[in-house]
Amino acid sequence: MTDKVAGFLAEDIAAGRVTIELEPGELAYATVRIVESFVHTPAITGGAPDPGQNARVLRALLR
Repeated sequence: MTDKVAGFLAEDIAAGRVTIELEPGELAYATVRIVESFVHTPAITGGAPDPGQNARVLRALLR
């Protein structure tokens, strides 16, 4: 999963759509882990998953 995301991020970084100063692999790992934490919210916190919150966090990270 992280390899696939890293490929997408490398394209976005090269095109200037993502300007964060991390390597694609580093950013991919962090992105996948964030997504996993939101997917597994019920098991981690007992709360309901919130796709909107997930999207807001990822948008902020992938500026």
